[in-house]
Amino acid sequence: MFDMRDNEITIVDGLKAYLSTEEKPCELVRANQTGPIPAYPYGAYTVTTPAQYRGGTFSIAEDGTRYKSVLQIWSFTFQSDDYDECMNIALRAYDWFQLAGLTYLNDHDITVRGVGNINNRDNLITIEYEHRNGFDVTFGLLHTIGVTEEELGGYIEKTNLKEE
Repeated sequence: MFDMRDNEITIVDGLKAYLSTEEKPCELVRANQTGPIPAYPYGAYTVTTPAQYRGGTFSIAEDGTRYKSVLQIWSFTFQSDDYDECMNIALRAYDWFQLAGLTYLNDHDITVRGVGNINNRDNLITIEYEHRNGFDVTFGLLHTIGVTEEELGGYIEKTNLKEE
């Protein structure tokens, strides 16, 4: 099985480091959580599809581990009180998933299988706008299951067959 928390830390820390500068950090937070809102600009993410069914069966490695590729879909939204800043952060994040972050993610056994279009997700907050732009990313992960022979019911080592 892949470790959801480890993957989350890998993706968020890598993207945050790429988007942040010393003068202007860019926090990334999980959406739909209670707590203080970070300073602008910031990004929020949601894992919309933790594991997408792809059909097929598990393959078996030499050590008996079963493995199968799994798709996982995340939605990223970048927010600011300034339109240009918001768009530029979203574009930089888009670039990270398209090219700049690919080696980093691959080194952590995460592949980017697709990046959706950047969409406007602006929000009217009473009398002013919160500028929001975002996109979805599809990740490829390797789902592994270590199954022992006992869990599978064992196997027959030897038998005697008699013909009748």
